[in-house]
Amino acid sequence: VSQVELYRRARNWFVSRFPDYPHVVSVDDPAGGELAGTYCTVMQKLTNSYEVWRTLRVYVKEGRYRYEVTDFGGRDIGNAYDPQIYRVEPTNPMNVRRYGAEVAKQAQADIASLLAAMNTPTAAASAW
Repeated sequence: VSQVELYRRARNWFVSRFPDYPHVVSVDDPAGGELAGTYCTVMQKLTNSYEVWRTLRVYVKEGRYRYEVTDFGGRDIGNAYDPQIYRVEPTNPMNVRRYGAEVAKQAQADIASLLAAMNTPTAAASAW
């Protein structure tokens, strides 16, 4: 699969996954073969809601691609008395207990969705 086609697949995934694509994507470089976006999802834990955000980068080359999920962060949005912004450090046991399973589940769902999109030809690729 060509770099152009892989890039198109990745970009289509970002566009379909995030209606506010221009605000999510920070790197959109077809020539360099890189797309990156930072986005958040909301988790509910007991009485509080939390925003958990992450950065997803996709790199494409002729015949292959790779992705990275990095920069996890969190913010308490359900408690008006203590709205703290903090990073979710994977080695902090408190953060692992608090967020680990749900964050991992969300990240795996994003990855599965991206992998499915990367294996599906775009309409432009199938047109002759």
